[in-house]
Amino acid sequence: DMIASFSFLTHFDTMSAGVLELRDAVFFVSLILLFNFTTMLVVSFKTSGTSELLQSGRRAYYAMVFALMLLGFVGLNLIANNYMRSVRYDFTEEKMFTLSNNTVEMLKNLKYPVVAKVYYSKVLEQRNPVFRQMFDKVRILLAQMSSESEGKFSYRIYYPEVLSKREDLALAAGMQPLALVDNNTGAFFGVEFVDEVDNRQI
Repeated sequence: DMIASFSFLTHFDTMSAGVLELRDAVFFVSLILLFNFTTMLVVSFKTSGTSELLQSGRRAYYAMVFALMLLGFVGLNLIANNYMRSVRYDFTEEKMFTLSNNTVEMLKNLKYPVVAKVYYSKVLEQRNPVFRQMFDKVRILLAQMSSESEGKFSYRIYYPEVLSKREDLALAAGMQPLALVDNNTGAFFGVEFVDEVDNRQI
């Protein structure tokens, strides 16, 4: 999750689904500033420190400034990823990614921590892009549930492939594969909810 927070797709997927998170805004704004200041560094270095802000021609000086900027970019986004997940606005007309107060209270008062295990075969989106849209909606909703649960709810995503261990996990969980007639295989798209005392619900 930490590495994924620095991916363009991670932040763009939620925005394309109609949800704007504060951490997404922080990521893109900080990325723009990082590139702008990096350009200033390069120009100042090429012109031997004639910039008003950077009065040095030493390569080590510019390397140190760039390292500090990069460290600031990484630190700021790690903080945003950990503490700004719950700050978001749902732009969808149906408010499909907005949890009701009752749902939030239920998540916070779960008797045992619950893990949602999502099984999704990527081959489905190659057949029909609608599956990818459905998967993104499920993932975003689960992420919001996780951020509102105060540690009581989390989720994992598995991508089963033919004759893989993850396919075995999906079958063991009771998932029914969707038949792909053309290649005589099955694909999976489902969610299993498991708590720490091994109660399960698909």
